[in-house]
Amino acid sequence: MNKLTLKIALITLLLLAAVSAQATLKLHSLFTDHMVLQRDIPVPVWGWADPGEEVTVKLAGQLVAATTGDDGKWKVMLQPLQVAESLNLTVKGKGETLIVMDVAVGEVWLASGQSNMSFPLSSDINYQKALETATDPGLRLFSSPGVVSYTLLEDVKSKWVAATSAPNTVGRFSATGYYFGRELRKSLKVPVGIIQAAVGGVPGSAYLSPEAMEASTDPGLKISAANYRRNREIVIPWMNTVLAKYKVDLAEAQKNKTPLPKYPADIIPLPFDPNKPCLLYNG
Repeated sequence: MNKLTLKIALITLLLLAAVSAQATLKLHSLFTDHMVLQRDIPVPVWGWADPGEEVTVKLAGQLVAATTGDDGKWKVMLQPLQVAESLNLTVKGKGETLIVMDVAVGEVWLASGQSNMSFPLSSDINYQKALETATDPGLRLFSSPGVVSYTLLEDVKSKWVAATSAPNTVGRFSATGYYFGRELRKSLKVPVGIIQAAVGGVPGSAYLSPEAMEASTDPGLKISAANYRRNREIVIPWMNTVLAKYKVDLAEAQKNKTPLPKYPADIIPLPFDPNKPCLLYNG
């Protein structure tokens, strides 16, 4: 082995060591500070770590463990939880610990649909009055960004916030979801979490999986599923070649301050339209 080869080998080993030293233990983004877990039913907690790694989850006196598979995924089930205002969720892997603070246990509701659900609190005629009373730490909000995808995404970029957060955070949340959660708090007197997943004007098929539509007796849903699978076979290769090259060229042009490349012609009409079947389900 000559000196150059030896030097390359040593650098490679150092890079691999640096990568392996990075934190690999991760929770799904639903598990953030201020989250709410549903009471009185088994609670799944899941995430990622190194393949074959043992992960332990501790909450409310329970301690459960799981070992990741070859894909690095892990999942545990907690026994039904009683109502709680503020707990800490501790997740441990090999040499790593994650702590999710201020976890509540109560009622969790999904606020999904179209514009009547996505309509923001800031646009409501009673927004200022609602803002003045948005001081309830027991009401927590989680907003899905409405991402579209041709493949099933494993995570979502968002986090829980308490209703006492900054006005612009509460203001962007669903007005219907916020008022509904506030009324639940008054009547049930337990922590309430509202998960918003709503995009204006989309059909129900956008939120359905292709498997669900194919299993339906509705011929229209079966056609929608077939359309999704046909589009997917066309769009994904296009994304991995033509669109990927465009993004590289765009970054290079922005870096060098040269004329920007022209966006490539869509391979199908409006490929990333949230109205298309399954795309919001995947995202």
